[in-house]
Amino acid sequence: MKCGQPCKPGERVCDKCRGISRPEETKPQNRTENSRNGILPLVIIIAVLLAVLVGMGAYACTAYLLPVNQGPVGPRNSSEEPAPNREEKETEEEAEEAEEAATEETTLAETTVRITVPEVVTEAPTEATTLSDIEYFIVNSDKRYFSESYFADFDANMCRLARNGIYAYAGRDFKDSSLQIYFEQYDWYNPTIAPDDFRETMLNEYQIANRDLIVSYEDKKGY
Repeated sequence: MKCGQPCKPGERVCDKCRGISRPEETKPQNRTENSRNGILPLVIIIAVLLAVLVGMGAYACTAYLLPVNQGPVGPRNSSEEPAPNREEKETEEEAEEAEEAATEETTLAETTVRITVPEVVTEAPTEATTLSDIEYFIVNSDKRYFSESYFADFDANMCRLARNGIYAYAGRDFKDSSLQIYFEQYDWYNPTIAPDDFRETMLNEYQIANRDLIVSYEDKKGY
């Protein structure tokens, strides 16, 4: 306008200068700004989608790498124990069977009666000794079995002394003075039982067997 004053709204002719007002020119918006304003929401959407995809991929990888039988994270109930596999179960069963077998063998060994074969003397010892054949027989008659061949060189008197020596070694006194005098020469002779008080049960199984052997030998030889 010539007067420099704007026209009233809706009027094109100025009342003062009677000039015609021109419509204000509207500057077109910058294309770059329009493009930027349109792309920004799209970028945000794409970024959100990418973040979602990355999160899902990370979760899938974690689920794949974790063991299948891994349970949820948290304190495990003490009453829940992992089930043993087949090999561990078989090993435990074999160990139990071996332990039972060892127990049975131990029990059997404890209850088994050991049979000891008694020593049988067939002849006088060959090593140097101060004992005569008669005395050796007497002092061992309560713990060893003798064979008949041991008396092969015994005469009737030697058999008589050996047979009565079994009783003398058991502590029997004798009414026969010759026997009493003979056995009193030995340190092991300690007569504490009178002839009438002596009983067969005072001899052990070795002494009884050896006495019966001499009696049998005397009968065979006719002594």
